[in-house]
Amino acid sequence: MKKVIIVGAGMGGLTAAAYLCKENYAVLGGFHLKENNNQLNLTMKYFIENKINKLYLGHCTSDLVIDVMKENLSDKIELDLLKCGSIIEL
Repeated sequence: MKKVIIVGAGMGGLTAAAYLCKENYAVLGGFHLKENNNQLNLTMKYFIENKINKLYLGHCTSDLVIDVMKENLSDKIELDLLKCGSIIEL
């Protein structure tokens, strides 16, 4: 069974939520990341180390962060702006 984390706005708890639900396949939603900073780097590192396979970026994720994540996690980014009406196949 594939496990998916769905977040409205991740705030500071995005990786904490993913950590509590071990062996996740994907994370969907607003990551609440605005800047290319240490928090972004630690979040990307977490996704890599914990083998999160798919990322669906949503609201409250800045264009800058989306670009940085696409550059560093291109194999994981499935949808760079999740919005109402988006169709997702897992």
